[in-house]
Amino acid sequence: MRSFIFNNDRISNVYKGLLNVLCVYIFYSLISILVRVYHFHDTKSITDWIYSILSFQANGYSWYVNMYIGIFLLILFLNLIFNGLNTRKERHILILTFLLLSGVPNFVNVLPVLINESRILYFPDWWAGIYPLTYFFIGCYIREYRPKVNKPFALLSFVFIILVETFLCYYYSDNGPFVDAVGYYGPLMIIASSVLFFIIFYDIDIKNKVLSSIFGTLGGLTLDIFLASFISDLLVYEYIRNNVFESQFQIIYYFVPIIGTILMISIAMSLIRKYSTWLLKCNSS
Repeated sequence: MRSFIFNNDRISNVYKGLLNVLCVYIFYSLISILVRVYHFHDTKSITDWIYSILSFQANGYSWYVNMYIGIFLLILFLNLIFNGLNTRKERHILILTFLLLSGVPNFVNVLPVLINESRILYFPDWWAGIYPLTYFFIGCYIREYRPKVNKPFALLSFVFIILVETFLCYYYSDNGPFVDAVGYYGPLMIIASSVLFFIIFYDIDIKNKVLSSIFGTLGGLTLDIFLASFISDLLVYEYIRNNVFESQFQIIYYFVPIIGTILMISIAMSLIRKYSTWLLKCNSS
């Protein structure tokens, strides 16, 4: 949904933003390497670690930065595609086309629908990997038309989709190892829940200055928080495995405190990175 911000942005701002993203990525890659070496005793050579940074493997969530670079380089041309369409209907067709190419196959082909242990569903998936562009054009659409939704209904729809996703994963796991029956970031249901979550909150006008400042700060640290969560994931889940874990289904009862702890650690790390960078700039000037 980053396109909600960058649609119609100037070329200098776009490429300056890319440089900032790369700096943030290198910072968390280095922190990840330190944690993996000194806490988890990961033994790699210096050249291996350098390669892991260049190949987006030092931080387990840096695939996003790898993808992000391409989006940044394409963003001006993607905007030309979207803005070159003259009517709302044409833009609907554009989004529906991308949903058909990415959202449907990423859902249908992951869902383990079997008859006599043989899969029976398949949808052409050559273009399934372009789901980031699906999100991009949806973000452009929301920015352009600022759709208003019935927020209680949108919230109920969001909760309903999450419950369906949860049921599918639970059902197909069948008291065994966890089965991801819904898919990654590209399936139709994930796209729907992501868009609903965004449009529920994107146009809320926060009057309280303190809350507005808090959310504004966190909004500018979403990439930080995401990359930092790889480190907090490693640390928190190590503790859970060693001290709490008994079974796959038992762990669901600890879902809220686990996610809350990971989020708080990630936010703390992102704030430390933000303000340490600010202090360095102040000292250098």
